[in-house]
Amino acid sequence: SYCATKLGIGDFRSVDKEFVLKQFVEGLEKGYTYFMLMGDEIGAYGRDINTSLPNLLQQMYDLSEGKAVISIRYIHPDILVSLYGQLRKFFSTGFVNYFCCAIQSASPTVLKRMNRNPNLEPFICCMEDMNRHKYPVSKHTQIIVGFPGETSEDLLLTMDAIRRCQ
Repeated sequence: SYCATKLGIGDFRSVDKEFVLKQFVEGLEKGYTYFMLMGDEIGAYGRDINTSLPNLLQQMYDLSEGKAVISIRYIHPDILVSLYGQLRKFFSTGFVNYFCCAIQSASPTVLKRMNRNPNLEPFICCMEDMNRHKYPVSKHTQIIVGFPGETSEDLLLTMDAIRRCQ
């Protein structure tokens, strides 16, 4: 596989939700309206403390009366797919206006070599849904080109996925 981050940092640990909300409210009180949730896997937020990213976002939305904007830095494609039904309302309103989701490749062969889910189609369908509904959200990804054993056909699958996801 290509990524040893999880081996280096261990299991994900969520910051206490009350602490996050306290910082958020302090920012609102100082007049800030743009916030970024950053971590190694924001989509997994709360799994270890009996909450979830959609729950946190709902509380932030309520506290800001929908006037703040949230960016999400790093959410895994599989987690975005699993949470998409709960996140749609935040994407559709622009409350979540940006996310980074590293697909790395769209080739099932390359994704298997990376020890990632080889089926990117559910993720692509979520992106196509966002595009179809014209959600005001910027999408960012990361692609690895030239992974050992990658063929021209593998690269073309990735280019097609990028086109479909816009």
